[in-house]
Amino acid sequence: MTYELIGIAGTILILIAFSCNTERQIRIFDAAGAALFVVYGILTKTWSTAVLNALLIVIQIVKLRKR
Repeated sequence: MTYELIGIAGTILILIAFSCNTERQIRIFDAAGAALFVVYGILTKTWSTAVLNALLIVIQIVKLRKR
């Protein structure tokens, strides 16, 4: 059940990102949600989830630094 709570928290952060108004806020919440999904993917051994979200974090960080 603990794993599911991490996944739910990640989902909530990504949903919050959709409600944000600025690009910076969207990227921060999306990266935070993706970080939780990386943890979730590692704990549940769903490597595709972990790798995809790790790459999304890198993309969000790169985009944030370019601003």
